Amino acid sequence: VNIVHRIRNNETTPFISRILERLKDVFQITPYLNNAYDIIVLNTAHDYKTLIRDFPLLIISYINGCNLVLMFHGSDLLKLKLSCFFRWLTGIELKLCKGGLLLSAEEKSKWKRMWPKKTFQVVYNPLPPIPAYSRNKSEKSKPIFLFVGRIIKEKGIFELIEAFSNVVKKQECRLIIAGDGLELPKLKEKVAQLGLRKFITFTGFVTGDNLWALYRK
Repeated sequence: VNIVHRIRNNETTPFISRILERLKDVFQITPYLNNAYDIIVLNTAHDYKTLIRDFPLLIISYINGCNLVLMFHGSDLLKLKLSCFFRWLTGIELKLCKGGLLLSAEEKSKWKRMWPKKTFQVVYNPLPPIPAYSRNKSEKSKPIFLFVGRIIKEKGIFELIEAFSNVVKKQECRLIIAGDGLELPKLKEKVAQLGLRKFITFTGFVTGDNLWALYRK
């Protein structure tokens, strides 16, 4: 197994910059396309910008005859239903790959109805074992809630803030938000409006040991 890490852009990175970085990714990955791997998995998302961004790599892998599979971290089922153009773009992308990996049986069922000849499988996000940690029983600490993910409305983050504002009135607690995204400024504004700044911590994008440390809390 060879893992090639693509350049990770912040959600607020200009679209043109993200396209240029993706071209750099293509040049970085191209040598691997000629090594006759049985499967190449491309981790991706499902929106207009990502579809357009992924086309260069998809085209090159298709020309090289690679067995490329798309791993979708969430899909926009409503937009697929309502937007013919979005569905058409998604269909073109699927023609350039061997199939798709989705995160739920519901997604698989709906994608299969739209593209019955394509292969789709459900793959659940793996979670590596977290080192054992037990809190001292004598340790008097406030309850801590943790959100990990992209800061976009589809993740339900704004509903979480509303719910947390009700909980904190009855029980003093904390909320840690680990992630980045286009809605981050709007979310911080919402937090300020609700007077929750002292109860909520924004860590930004977190990985590795720093992320496990948050889970252990």
